[in-house]
Amino acid sequence: MNNFSLAGRIIEDAIVEKTENGLKLARVKLSVNKYGKDEQAEIFEVKLWGDLAEEDLTAGRIMDVKGRLSANNVEKEEKTYYNVQFVAEKISFLA
Repeated sequence: MNNFSLAGRIIEDAIVEKTENGLKLARVKLSVNKYGKDEQAEIFEVKLWGDLAEEDLTAGRIMDVKGRLSANNVEKEEKTYYNVQFVAEKISFLA
């Protein structure tokens, strides 16, 4: 099963763009706290497509996001580089 669930604070306003075929894409940086008291939060970039990209994705909002992981592997100079992307399928705002 390919899914993830994150809840965190948007740390900067979303970057929104349109693809060549007119579909909207937003990229959000989400700060997610770790369980330990003294540990720093981790930052994840989440992609939101279509109607989700039109939501109010401004810094400071707390967002719950569920979605899937997408692998984007690139071969360069006989090496393979692995890149995992978080793609939102459902979001809600907690504050």
